[in-house]
Amino acid sequence: MRFLYRSTVLSLVAFSALLSGCAFFRHYEKPKYDVDERRVLLVPFRDLAVKHGHGFGESQRGFRAVEALRNWSEKNSSPNFADRYTTEQVVRELREWPKEAMTPGDWKKIVTGVDADLVLLGEIKELRTTDPKAIGFYKGQLLGRYSLIDARTGRETYRSTEVKVEYPPPRTVDIPMPQFGAPPEEIVQGLLKLFGEKVGKDLYGYYPEGE
Repeated sequence: MRFLYRSTVLSLVAFSALLSGCAFFRHYEKPKYDVDERRVLLVPFRDLAVKHGHGFGESQRGFRAVEALRNWSEKNSSPNFADRYTTEQVVRELREWPKEAMTPGDWKKIVTGVDADLVLLGEIKELRTTDPKAIGFYKGQLLGRYSLIDARTGRETYRSTEVKVEYPPPRTVDIPMPQFGAPPEEIVQGLLKLFGEKVGKDLYGYYPEGE
């Protein structure tokens, strides 16, 4: 009987250790493009979903998406971002640049002497706060894209596929919101936050929630 009791206790201890090991070795989603310790300069995203103000640094929504990226990355990783003063200098150069299409030579001229290894660019291609299929509910969707420029060569080193985020997220139960007046700012802010966080996860990796 004593031997049986001891065997049972040892089995429970081993099972507990196994569960602890499973919790310790959590699944990790690797970055789609690993920036490692390179210094990244975050240019506020362009907003192509508005009629006017498509340029670099002209969109408040673009600023907010980048701030969401910065906040998530600093909370969940150890990013190396260029300082805000350096970023403002580069954005000023971009806004005054005479050409819309940028060549590698153009980028080299703009970032020469800048303390950064990579320049992150992004676009909000489409943003809507309603879904025809969700009658009586606000359900937003944002489509975007981002890319990285090698500051040394001026060449594009990575371009993402189309990024799609929804708010509220698909797993969240829809909450009715009156569809009168201006679309709720909560939907727009939620979309920008998810977009920024998605870019952060793509560049720095992450542990999926619920694991």
